[in-house]
Amino acid sequence: MNRGPVALHRFTVGLIGLICLVVGLGAIAHQAGITPVTEWEDRLDASWATTAIDASWWWAVLLGLVVVGLVWGGLLIATVWRPGKADELTMPSSAPGQITVPPKLIAGAVAESLSANPMFGEVAAKAVDDRGRRLIRIEVTVSPGHSYDEVAAALAPEVRNVRQAVEGADIGVQALVHLEQPTTTQTKR
Repeated sequence: MNRGPVALHRFTVGLIGLICLVVGLGAIAHQAGITPVTEWEDRLDASWATTAIDASWWWAVLLGLVVVGLVWGGLLIATVWRPGKADELTMPSSAPGQITVPPKLIAGAVAESLSANPMFGEVAAKAVDDRGRRLIRIEVTVSPGHSYDEVAAALAPEVRNVRQAVEGADIGVQALVHLEQPTTTQTKR
């Protein structure tokens, strides 16, 4: 996740945690009979809720809280929403100027190249916009008979080629390896 969404999530969790901590400590102090808290209880007006509901500003405050909650909740949901597709990639060209390439073409070429390798069971490559960061995401599934060094040796040249191809563009390359679970016959060897 990018820094902005992470900061929003951490602030939200911290604020909710702080509110819960204050309320919890207040309840414990009240039950323990700690003097300042029990004195504050005597100064509270028990009828404030009914008088507040009858006041003309009550509905404006309530509506404001609902709007703030909806906007805040919408932002939190939007930051964890599934990644979208990266539409176009503008890269510097060898001639003066820039070229525009759909990154899904690059991802498709990588997937086709990796699919030829029998080590990989399933291969998928996508161009995604992951919360504001554009990526070419390569995902491969590997059977348990292969070591990490074998997988890295087969995958690294493709990742390096893509990074060189998109150098100078605002896009990253991400490789994910899914290891299949060994079957009982494979573990007995």
